[in-house]
Amino acid sequence: MKKVYVRITRQIGFSYLSTVLLFLISPLLVILLTRNLSVSQYGVYSVLAVTVSVAAVLLDLGLSQYIISRLSGIRPALRTRAFLTISTFLMVFLVVIIAVFLFSPLQNVLLSWLRLTNYVPEFRIALAIILCVTLIRLFTSYLTAKKHLVLVNLVFLMSQALWVLLLFGAFAITRSISLLSVMTWWFVGVLVTLLFCGFLMRREFTHLREKGTWQPRVVLESLLFSIPLLVFITGSWAIEIGNRYLLNGILGSEAVGLFTLIYSLLGVIASFGNVVSQTFFPYIAAAWNQKKDYRPYLNAATKYSLVIIVPAMIGFLAMRKEIITLVSGEQYLEAANIIPGLLLYPLFASLNYILYQIVLMRRRTMLIGLTYAIGAIINIGLNLFLIPRYHMTGAAMATVISYAFVFVVLAIDARKSLRINNSFIKIGRTIAAAVIMGAAVWLVHPATALTKTATMAGGAVMYFLLLFLFRTFSGRELELVGSVLPAPLRKLLPRLSS
Repeated sequence: MKKVYVRITRQIGFSYLSTVLLFLISPLLVILLTRNLSVSQYGVYSVLAVTVSVAAVLLDLGLSQYIISRLSGIRPALRTRAFLTISTFLMVFLVVIIAVFLFSPLQNVLLSWLRLTNYVPEFRIALAIILCVTLIRLFTSYLTAKKHLVLVNLVFLMSQALWVLLLFGAFAITRSISLLSVMTWWFVGVLVTLLFCGFLMRREFTHLREKGTWQPRVVLESLLFSIPLLVFITGSWAIEIGNRYLLNGILGSEAVGLFTLIYSLLGVIASFGNVVSQTFFPYIAAAWNQKKDYRPYLNAATKYSLVIIVPAMIGFLAMRKEIITLVSGEQYLEAANIIPGLLLYPLFASLNYILYQIVLMRRRTMLIGLTYAIGAIINIGLNLFLIPRYHMTGAAMATVISYAFVFVVLAIDARKSLRINNSFIKIGRTIAAAVIMGAAVWLVHPATALTKTATMAGGAVMYFLLLFLFRTFSGRELELVGSVLPAPLRKLLPRLSS
């Protein structure tokens, strides 16, 4: 068990490293694009980027979730045959769908609806990107089922960052970029990433020649499991981005900009919590499928997600004006009023992901799809009712209420399988440490970028020292963390816990 937790700890560390690298690269891409493309061209890029994201998830048909939840922990030979069957089916499906789309009136209809009739080459490259990204999702789900999470994060980092680096390299040589070159380098980046995935799974692909590899029963079983998840995906997207469409229609683009800033910053908090849950997911699934005790992994995922999310929420609330001016300037200060109403969003989003894993294990995909569909309807209805009355705060309230509804339904269904160990999680100590830290940074009121950054860093150090003071972590947990730290830090841990 110790070896497993050491492996998990290292995987979480690498996940955070790749996440931080992406957070550093993303703003650089925005700067490059906005300074070298026209406003109209950047708008077209944004539409194409959203189209790629949505299409790749939908065309995946939920099969990546089936692979992670149902193939984790089973015999390698069975897992390989099932994966090859599913991947062959999806490849054929994608080629047929894209071919039908290209050689039918559907292409012109979508181009007209998206107002992209002048950008046909860029749109067709986007279709090729969708094909690559969808297959990358499928292949990384198989690596996740095998618990090769460092490779999963490496592939994800390549798919997101490689093309950006190539674009920067091309810009350094030519000193200019166009929308067509942006899409071309994006395609090159994801194509190289897809080929790298193929290299990683070259041994699995050698089994394609063997008799009995193709198993139609697996295709049927996986589709029955995953198709209801498309409703979940659509519903979660509606909850995620529906408020911005409605804000734009009711209040205008300025309100969307203010709301999006706060939603994105809180989304960063949620993503750091989800890194923990995503790392533990294949271990929970493997223990479940092998009928072993999955509770240690589930409780660990819950505890360490809360250890990250709770102080980040409280610190963000305490320093909301300082953080907003640090990131975006004083013109966005009005957005600070949204934060109290939207503050619980990252908490519910992270807890919902943990509950989603348990309900998924129980094969309750119909319930997941129905829950998120109703949540989306609630979100749209509340936005239409609350935005005219409470403006951006109304959109924040609608979002949190929708996530809270999903949380309640999933928690009721999963309650018998949760088996939460409160004496291990120690949520009271986490909240106490976070509140003390939040009160301390609230009293500082830093004015410059340097002092704001120093205050946040000091608050983080103070919070973790308080966790040690309150004995939130057991000696066993500290031993596991210490096993992956450099020697000087490893020697420091016993002193902090004593």
